[in-house]
Amino acid sequence: MVTGIGLIAPETEPDRPDEAIGLELLKLIARLEELATNKSGDFVQRQIIIRFFTNIHARLPDSAARVVLTYFQEFRCCSPSDLQWEENLSLVLREFYANRNRTSQTRLLALQAVTESYDMMDLIGEGLGDDIVPNLIKDLLRDIADETNLLVLEAVVSFMVSVCVSSDRELFDYIMDTLRTIVINERLLSPIPSSTTSRPTTPVMADAAPVKSHTASGVVTRGYVKLFMRCMNLDGAKSLKLYDALVNIAKTSSGKTDARLVAMKLLFRLRADWANRVFLIQDTESEGLAATLQHRGSLRGRKQSQDAQPARNTRADHGAVSRTTRGISFSSSSTQDRSFPMRSASGAKQTLPYKQLWVLPDPEALPESPSAIASPILVSHIEDLDTTVIEEGESTVVETKQIALNMEVWLDAIVHIVEHGGDWEVYSMVLVHLPSQLTNHAIFRGAVPQIKELQRVVCEEIRTNNFQEPPNCTSLRRADVAICLFHSLTMILSYHEFFLKDQEDEIVQAFVKGISTWERCAKYCIHALSICCHELPLSTSKTLVQMLQKMAQIITQPHVAMHILEFLACLSRMQNLYVNFREDEYRIVFGICVRYLQYVRDKKQTQRGSLHSEAATPTGTSAPDILHPNAADDLPQYVYALAYHVITFWFLALKLPDRANHVGWIAKNLLTDVDGGQNPEEQALVTLDFMQRVAFADADESSEDLLFTKERFGEILKRRWLMGNSIVTIEQSTTTGWSQITKRQPSGTSSYIVHENFRPRPAHQAQYISDVSRDGQLTNNNILPSHLMVQLMTSTPQTADGARPVPLPDDEAVQRAMRVFDRNSTVDGHKVGVVYIGEGQTQEAEILANVSGSSDYVTFLNGLGTLTKLKGSKFNSQGLDREYDTDGEYTFCWRDKVTEMVFHVTTQMPTNLERDPICINKKRHIGNDFVNIIFNDSGTPFRFDTFPSEFNYVNVVITPESRAGFLAMRENPPSEKHPPFYKVQVMSKPGFPEISPASETKMVSLRALPGFIRLLALNASVFCLVWANREVGEHISSWRNRLREIKRLREKFGPKNAQNTHAPLSHINSALTPSPPPTSLGGAVVGPNPLGPDAKSASVRDSFSSLRRSSVATFFTSTSEQTSHRSSMLSTTTNDTEIVTANGLDSLVESVDFSKWA
Repeated sequence: MVTGIGLIAPETEPDRPDEAIGLELLKLIARLEELATNKSGDFVQRQIIIRFFTNIHARLPDSAARVVLTYFQEFRCCSPSDLQWEENLSLVLREFYANRNRTSQTRLLALQAVTESYDMMDLIGEGLGDDIVPNLIKDLLRDIADETNLLVLEAVVSFMVSVCVSSDRELFDYIMDTLRTIVINERLLSPIPSSTTSRPTTPVMADAAPVKSHTASGVVTRGYVKLFMRCMNLDGAKSLKLYDALVNIAKTSSGKTDARLVAMKLLFRLRADWANRVFLIQDTESEGLAATLQHRGSLRGRKQSQDAQPARNTRADHGAVSRTTRGISFSSSSTQDRSFPMRSASGAKQTLPYKQLWVLPDPEALPESPSAIASPILVSHIEDLDTTVIEEGESTVVETKQIALNMEVWLDAIVHIVEHGGDWEVYSMVLVHLPSQLTNHAIFRGAVPQIKELQRVVCEEIRTNNFQEPPNCTSLRRADVAICLFHSLTMILSYHEFFLKDQEDEIVQAFVKGISTWERCAKYCIHALSICCHELPLSTSKTLVQMLQKMAQIITQPHVAMHILEFLACLSRMQNLYVNFREDEYRIVFGICVRYLQYVRDKKQTQRGSLHSEAATPTGTSAPDILHPNAADDLPQYVYALAYHVITFWFLALKLPDRANHVGWIAKNLLTDVDGGQNPEEQALVTLDFMQRVAFADADESSEDLLFTKERFGEILKRRWLMGNSIVTIEQSTTTGWSQITKRQPSGTSSYIVHENFRPRPAHQAQYISDVSRDGQLTNNNILPSHLMVQLMTSTPQTADGARPVPLPDDEAVQRAMRVFDRNSTVDGHKVGVVYIGEGQTQEAEILANVSGSSDYVTFLNGLGTLTKLKGSKFNSQGLDREYDTDGEYTFCWRDKVTEMVFHVTTQMPTNLERDPICINKKRHIGNDFVNIIFNDSGTPFRFDTFPSEFNYVNVVITPESRAGFLAMRENPPSEKHPPFYKVQVMSKPGFPEISPASETKMVSLRALPGFIRLLALNASVFCLVWANREVGEHISSWRNRLREIKRLREKFGPKNAQNTHAPLSHINSALTPSPPPTSLGGAVVGPNPLGPDAKSASVRDSFSSLRRSSVATFFTSTSEQTSHRSSMLSTTTNDTEIVTANGLDSLVESVDFSKWA
């Protein structure tokens, strides 16, 4: 070999001997490398080769260096078991790892050898001396701040994470300080925000995956995150220092964007349980807002295609004020990103989007899976500085001091970013993730001043329209940013216990402003105002008229009409908010509903000529396909039903003396088509019928007197008539003068006992043959049922055949029809399941086996309805057994004048795991309920498929804002000074449209929770009835079913020659088609009808006295469709009579305006 070294290659010049020697040395090294790596059976002295290589290490190529490192690893030459391990380790560190001229593969292999050496040192322990490990770490980190190879840096940081977990505090601090210099140096070397340099200037596809960060700061920050996750359950002091470092990185505007995002991904996933103990979550459940800002890939392509269309800069999109002085350049394309996105009407100057640095869902947001248990050391806030946590071990009790994270600093950083803007990727991450973290009150329990400041900043930015705009190249608009701010403000209002009245007013005013300032924000603001009605009633009541006026302006916009009507439906049940309403303010509500109905009729008329138009369905009200692509034909029916629903309850909300003043105006709007035609719909008829029943009385329904029998009153004769849209039954005692009158209407049934007080016959009165009975005895009085009908309920002349009472025969067919009629309830019935999920429960069987729940669950149930005994009950129990208590002795029910809800509460039902181990008896109820309320105390997110069923369309999920165990809550109840709050979200079956103000998570206090959930469940049940019947037709309410039964009787027994031109309202268009989209409620429409100039004022006592008299008079002298004297001859022409009204519509309205003759 020595002679080989002296050989000179023929091509080498004699005057350059060094190069010749070097070339020959490389050949020799290559040959030895081949021998050292040869796996043949020939004996090779590898040790001599390796020793030779180490002696000429500076001349070794990377391949030979890797041979040495592989040998060192194989024979553990860097471990204390080798006599020369320290020299070998020094060689590896100095010549192979620290030599930045080496390839990444070589340096990483050297680092691996060092790592194995450290592992051996760690196993041996203190026998090597106290300075061995620190010196090794210091050698490894020497000049690390100048490291430019990110692969090597990532490996070093990963190694340091392993070291820091078990190191002492001094070494930990040294490593942390050294790594921090990397972040600082990179920040100083790049004073320009990284958003202008880290993004590619070449446009890329919008649906491309975001590139991962590759900066030194990002690598170090990810190491901090991994180390924090490993230390948070072990060492509070280390965790606290890491937390402070991460917050400092996240809030530093001059830092690298990818590093800030990495830090924020962890910080936004911090949560605290009921005891303020900190833990991490993997999923922040923020995909909805991410889609709004195009940070969710599955929706971005659709959004881009929409925004690619010609766009205009309208006030609805941008508001009134430009924020031209805030922000930085977000890309290399233009500096106009700080102001309005300048979109050309032609679309010619649109900028292609850039690659994003983050998206949701993000399974790699955290480098490791977070622990399922909360940290026993870290807390978000310490109520008492001396508080300790006692942990019960197997045999000892260990007292562990808690350490509080400074959440105030993190929230300060958030407030600064929201207020001053900055890099768009960072700003958008805050907008998307902040609402989710704000739902966890426990994590910010010690940051109340910062919460107040955040409230001030968000409200101020909304009020002044002064917030950061998205860059032009994102195709986003100011409205998208505003939507995210409103989501944050919705969560902030749940902290209202810390706010002053003025601050609460600011929150409500911000939502009211958003209704009309940005068009796409209206839905979210209306949803938030639904929460304000429950949580901030005083502030909401103060601005109620203003918000109703704004809603009236946008009710004809299809994508918000449903949300406005849902809001009004909820508001109608909260009378304390509008207790001081004046008559004209009620008219605003009725005007909103009527305007929507008129809009539907207008759309129906414009589509009347289409071959595919449906006479009974207002297809023009369908929402945009991008919102509800699977429900375009079903939403209009629900919204149309909702309009009548709202009118019904707001009519009942009117003061009793004021109701009659509105009847004429309402009737006119209900009965008029857009072209002035008179085509009364079924829903309009039952609405007017309901109005007649409640216009002069707040009394409930009456029923027949079971004591009105032959034994008590003698012979009783019964007769029935059809009168308008009602069935009148008169049971007459033939000799006593007592009679019972029962009036069955579509909206209800009323029964009266009437006594005709006959005077004694004078002694000189002559007798007639009719006064003598068959047995020859004299009779005092003989009365037939027709007597009352003729005397009280009809008058002559009855010129219109359709207006005359129609006598019904007393046969089996009529009696059967009456039984069918009475089976239709006078209220709309709904069934809703209630399920409690205990701690850690995820399986259906174990959940249904629960027989009790938490104290908050019991409080919720008691507010949800009334505990009612089932056995012997007369109401519709919606399938629950009423004879043998097989479904439990009691259930919870709730009812008002038009709605009844029965709750299938699984914890109230019997549980027998021996006979029914999977609780089939419980599942047969909740499995057939369209809507279920899930009280989720499991501590894990609820999965929609937990209870698989074809009929479960909607789950209203209630989750505590802070995770808590059942036993822990019983032994250590939460502090009374922090009222419990719950997260509420309406989860729908795939393909089901968003129909609720809680389609996005909302925060509701336990105090307001039962009422809010009941309203959500009711609205959801109404829609589900429409949805369930979409394949076979429309859903028909019980009121309309009763109306149809009456119409069938009239068709069978009514006069055959009654034509439409001679019929009263009940027979206008006898072949009446079903009304446009059906209502699940027999709603009542109400609207303003100004009093005439001749109206006189009266005292309250006189008003109520007259109304009571009118109520009885209306019963005896009118029907749902009874005509007045002036309108009784409307079917005749003007040549036949002079009292007919020239305008047919006015005549039609007068024929049903019972307030004029009541």
